[in-house]
Amino acid sequence: KEDWQTRYSELLEYYNENCNLVIPRLYPKSPKLYRWVNCQRMEYQKHLDNNGSSRLKPDQVKLLEAIGFGAKEPPVGVTGTDVKDESANV
Repeated sequence: KEDWQTRYSELLEYYNENCNLVIPRLYPKSPKLYRWVNCQRMEYQKHLDNNGSSRLKPDQVKLLEAIGFGAKEPPVGVTGTDVKDESANV
């Protein structure tokens, strides 16, 4: 099983470099990130559906939402470094 925190850190790095959460399928810095993000999107949707089947923990949902995950546009003025310190507590 992949380490959630490791992938989240990679997502923050990508977000800081690209100002978006649209991961290319072939991302050389982290080949597994595209698939991981897609899995998180599915789990996040289950969380929104509130049917209890999401594997995301509440603190993981909070970290993803802090960088605009699931939103059409990321929050203005929010960078990955704003939430990175909180992610260490996951």
